[in-house]
Amino acid sequence: MKLRSRMSRRPRLAAWAVLSAVFVALVLIVSLGRELDLWQYLGLSAVAVAIAGLCVALTFSRSDDPEFDG
Repeated sequence: MKLRSRMSRRPRLAAWAVLSAVFVALVLIVSLGRELDLWQYLGLSAVAVAIAGLCVALTFSRSDDPEFDG
């Protein structure tokens, strides 16, 4: 339960980890029938992780704004 308490204190990190895992899984599922080498899989996974980070940053940046009502 130590991991759960750590993640509840850091919601951005938890959201990034979950979204990254989902995006990487989607990349693997979509590219399942294609013949890609290791570097292409690593590149696509890096892009998925970066997009997940951008999504989390955009989501939490609005909630840090003091004028934000929601």
